[in-house]
Amino acid sequence: MFDSGLLFTLVLASSCVGLGQGNHAFEVLRTANQQFRGANFLAINAKLPADGLSATSNWCRDYQNLCAEFGLRPTGCGERGLTSIRLRCMIDYNSNRYINNALDCNPAVGVAEVANLAFSAGATWSRSFGFFICGTNCKHNSGCAQIRNNLPGGDYNCSCRPGFVLMEDGHGCEEDECAANNGGCAHNCAKVPGTYICSCRPGFALTEDGHGCEECGHCQGGDVNCDPVSGACSAGCQDGWKTQICKESVDPPVNLNVTDITDEGFKVTWSPSPDPDLQAYRVVVSEWNITTAVNQTTDQTWLQVVGLAPETDYIMRVTVLVLSDGRRSQSNVTTTEATTIMSSSTDLEFVNVTDTTSKLRFTWVPPDTVVTGYRIMYGQEEATEQLIPSQGPGERSALLEGLQPDTMYKVEIITIGVRQESLPLIGRNATEPDECATVNGRCDHMCSNIPGGYRCQCLQGFKLMADAHGCGGKTSCCSLLHSDKCYTQCEYAIISYSIHHLQFMIYQADYSHNWHLEGNYLDQITLFCMAVM
Repeated sequence: MFDSGLLFTLVLASSCVGLGQGNHAFEVLRTANQQFRGANFLAINAKLPADGLSATSNWCRDYQNLCAEFGLRPTGCGERGLTSIRLRCMIDYNSNRYINNALDCNPAVGVAEVANLAFSAGATWSRSFGFFICGTNCKHNSGCAQIRNNLPGGDYNCSCRPGFVLMEDGHGCEEDECAANNGGCAHNCAKVPGTYICSCRPGFALTEDGHGCEECGHCQGGDVNCDPVSGACSAGCQDGWKTQICKESVDPPVNLNVTDITDEGFKVTWSPSPDPDLQAYRVVVSEWNITTAVNQTTDQTWLQVVGLAPETDYIMRVTVLVLSDGRRSQSNVTTTEATTIMSSSTDLEFVNVTDTTSKLRFTWVPPDTVVTGYRIMYGQEEATEQLIPSQGPGERSALLEGLQPDTMYKVEIITIGVRQESLPLIGRNATEPDECATVNGRCDHMCSNIPGGYRCQCLQGFKLMADAHGCGGKTSCCSLLHSDKCYTQCEYAIISYSIHHLQFMIYQADYSHNWHLEGNYLDQITLFCMAVM
């Protein structure tokens, strides 16, 4: 027979009424010796503290210490219920393995019977305790803070009363803040250990107070890439937005302009971006068929674009690049358009002409592309006069006439393509001085301008003297004067000569006939005379 043992029952309290003596948290209310099924037991009626906390590492150890105060060992299963997990109750907590198996296993049912015999207390098995299974966490109510649920096979689980949720250890209970008013969350409330968190439905993100919800920022790829808690956009921002949550705008470039257009490029300019997170600008130049010609970044507000094709349409796209909140973003694109011009002709060269005082002749080399014509402009200071008719596509030279002697002229050749005109090919050259305009170039008879100077010539019947200016010799009057009444053997002398007229006098005529001019001027070196009888 089992001579002595310890039987324990407890009454739960809603408030703390003090702790018992010794290294345990039980408050002993009363004790009684009671015999049951041939064994002697000490029944203890006690209650737990309001905070539910043991005085040692666990309630099993508190139970062992309570029994030790009375010089006894805790009650456990009899020999028939001995298993490895129950053997631990004897090894770790010194429970008594009595040989008559009076309390059976689970001993709590027998403990309740003993308590009712000892105290007439109306005890139940759920409010009675004896060592049954000693796991690694031996606690009252199997460690369940509120509700212990028996499962088939002697197992159990814990649950909590409404307004509380089971803690991660599977035994404790803590207040469920989400149970009241959804925890103040606008959308979703989730209980987590020690607290709770609010979250939002897809397409929304938490506000700064951690409870409200607002629409997500401008996430790349849409709302699926928006974190419903932080609002961060995992795939980055749409163009025109920045920061992790993509709610701050990035203004695009303004005042985009194209200047200095040539046959192979142009200059693109824009106003500086005021964005404090500015890193650079990206410039993409492409043809209308989407062939990309230029893709560059710059920290300047301009880009000189070169290496393009003539007479080609291009579109320029400029974006602002920023680094904000550790994320790279860019603005929307600002675009403008431009067309490169026709290639210019080359190798302008001035060549000699017979009359160098009033004419200029020049040649050029056309570009290696389709030419539809030329427009030639000229003038003394600026090229304001246009050569009419215009030169055709096959022309390679032009002649300017009616110019002023000894004058510098500016010449511009604009090459006309299929769609565009070229920049002008510019040259300058001067007509030569008219030496014959002053005292007939000191020539006795005729003065002619030639490239680089002038030349004297004599009328028919005269010959140029050694000084290259004078004329000497005689001739027949009628060989020069075209008239039916002219007589031979007349002599005359040249009085003066200019480019437009000749003035002369008859000195002598045979047969005592006097001759005179019908007018004192001749036109195109033709003399007219009449006889006076």
